[in-house]
Amino acid sequence: MKRYTRAELGAELRARGIPISTSKLNKMCAPAINQGPPIDCWWGRRPLYDLGAAIAWAEALLRSEPSTLKNLPSNQDAASPAPTAAAPHGAGADRQANANESATA
Repeated sequence: MKRYTRAELGAELRARGIPISTSKLNKMCAPAINQGPPIDCWWGRRPLYDLGAAIAWAEALLRSEPSTLKNLPSNQDAASPAPTAAAPHGAGADRQANANESATA
C-alpha cells in the first residue's frame, strides 16, 4: 500500500480533478484548523495519508452550489460616514504641538 506525503497527496488529488492547492491543503491540515484528510500513519513527525481516504475526504467537500458569502459589508455600512482623521501622535506630533504653543505665546 502506497502512503502519500501531503505534497504528493495534493498532486494526486489535482491529477484526479480535485482543484486543491498545496497551500490550501497545508492550511486545512494545520492544527489550528484541523479539517484536513485523515492521517493514515506517521513516519517520524511526518504524517502520511491513504489515497482512498483522502479522495473520500475531498469529495465530501464538493458542493452542488457555491458557498454563501458571509461578512460582506451591508448597504448600511457603505452609507455610514467615513472615519475622521485621528490626531497626530508620536514625537513629531509633540514637537508640532510645542511649536503651535510657542507661536501663540
